Amino acid sequence: MGLRRINVAGLQELLSSVEVLKEGGNRCKIFVLFCGSTDQQTGHSWCSDCVKADPVIENVASKQSSGVLITCSVGDRPAWKDLNNPFRTNLKLTGVPTLMEWETTKRLNPEQCADEDLVKMLFEED
Repeated sequence: MGLRRINVAGLQELLSSVEVLKEGGNRCKIFVLFCGSTDQQTGHSWCSDCVKADPVIENVASKQSSGVLITCSVGDRPAWKDLNNPFRTNLKLTGVPTLMEWETTKRLNPEQCADEDLVKMLFEED
């Protein structure tokens, strides 16, 4: 079947997507990649760490046989830098990219997201 992919922008869209995925007692693993929004002029994220981690995460994710990966944009650089950004206040994110398994303590910080071995471990079964 493979890993299902969903792209969302903003906290409300993320929470709505998770809610839909969990309807009916669905127990699939949900992974979320938080990243900076795409710069329309360059076609890449404004976040250099996100650009660096993206091919590593994509490579590992492409080999997964199940689950859902939600890629969630945290907004443009000024929105992310705002200390009242809802991702900072509600989900306690401190940097992007952040890769996590939803509703678990499994979480990779920006430096760890570019480490293929750590990304593989996050996606592995318990």
